[in-house]
Amino acid sequence: MSVYRTSSLPPPLLRRTEVTATDLQHLDVVRRILFVLDEPAASASALAKLIDEMPVLAARLGDRFLEGRGIHTTTEAELAFFGNRQLEAVLLELLEDLTALSAEQAGIPKSGSMFPPLATLRPPASSGAGQ
Repeated sequence: MSVYRTSSLPPPLLRRTEVTATDLQHLDVVRRILFVLDEPAASASALAKLIDEMPVLAARLGDRFLEGRGIHTTTEAELAFFGNRQLEAVLLELLEDLTALSAEQAGIPKSGSMFPPLATLRPPASSGAGQ
């Protein structure tokens, strides 16, 4: 097996790792990845094919693998090196970014809450020391 990436995708460092609105259209890929991760007999090649369907996820996984290594590999080799826990960590970070992007597009404040901050609900503390 070659250590060089065999897909037609560009090397990870040349790919986009920031989420965009088009990535929101790939949420079905995330669902399928979670389904495969739940299967005890799931293969790395099945996961790699799904990951390569979502370029931003493949780029993030590839960038994490490249940190300190400097070689390009296949997605399947990256999965074999990291294991499912690292994939889940990368996937969780991606889902957080996608959720923030979706909320931003919907006009939801970044705090994620529709309630005002608690400090605005409490009266200010009195400044007198002897009270």
